Amino acid sequence: MTPHPPVRFSLVLPTYNEAANIERMVPSLQEVFSAAKLADYEIVIVDDDSPDGTGSIADSLAAASAGRVRSLRRKGERGLATAVVAGWKTTKAPVLAVMDADGQHPPEVVPRLLQALDRGADVAVASRYTAGGDIPRWNVVRRLGSKFATLLVRLALPAGVRHLRDPLSGCFALRREVIEGVELKPLGFKILLEVLLRGRVHRLEEVPYVFAPRTGGKSKLGARVAILDAVQLLRSSWQSRRGRP
Repeated sequence: MTPHPPVRFSLVLPTYNEAANIERMVPSLQEVFSAAKLADYEIVIVDDDSPDGTGSIADSLAAASAGRVRSLRRKGERGLATAVVAGWKTTKAPVLAVMDADGQHPPEVVPRLLQALDRGADVAVASRYTAGGDIPRWNVVRRLGSKFATLLVRLALPAGVRHLRDPLSGCFALRREVIEGVELKPLGFKILLEVLLRGRVHRLEEVPYVFAPRTGGKSKLGARVAILDAVQLLRSSWQSRRGRP
């Protein structure tokens, strides 16, 4: 058997009750990576002990992957952002990434995020709001809620990254040195906010994508959650500027 090349990038898929999606998502990612001639990857599924059996499916996917998929089960903990950090802590890959496991982030965007890092970006963000991006099936209420949350977030971010159009994105990649030695204190669903607030980010690049509808399972994120995340970020930003932990 030909040995795998060393892991260059580690993609975390945080899951909770995603049994209807994860079994399709992982093979789709592997097909995209194969077509893009990416062999130096790993997929880390971090499951918060889902009662629907997501963790068992993740274990089976890992067992059949010849080492390219890993499964991590958390018990007594819950939260998308903290699950992402837990997954990143298990790898030494120089490039870290995250995307949702529900199929709303297209697998095809991942190679384009890596290309943005190759061009010199510290963080590459999959964006719904840059040219070429879209959310075709959202209703007016959800669009307005997302826009309001985005505005709050951009006001709270450091000046150097305030131009980011989609700071609430759940799909992005970054160089490890951006957060090396940084204590991340994630809140809610939005780990990107914590990276932008505390990380060493000098150059950002946004990569457009079209946000797809769910094909199964139930969404855990709505406009209300996005607004709460934004309010928490405002509080965290204010505390950090006053020198509080």
